Amino acid sequence: MDDILHPAPTEHDGQRGIVFVFLSLFVLVLAFFIVLVSISTVEATKSKAVMQSLTSTFTATERPLASDMGGTLRRARRGEGGQGHPGQHCDHHQQQ
Repeated sequence: MDDILHPAPTEHDGQRGIVFVFLSLFVLVLAFFIVLVSISTVEATKSKAVMQSLTSTFTATERPLASDMGGTLRRARRGEGGQGHPGQHCDHHQQQ
């Protein structure tokens, strides 16, 4: 009769306890962030700056093709192309 009133714990009961603890912690963290967001203040200037930075970072820009990069590097090493005259690598060499 005692077995009916107090059954032995099974493996399934342990899993149920782990799920309960996990969900409890999840709800607690969720509540923490809800409170954190509700007491925060929004500054329009900072928000606008962040949005502009993200937009400029993730906006697609036109880049040279990878197949052209080898030719660009070869021309730069020979002093052809780019800015300035052939053989001119930077401005500080001409300051003499």
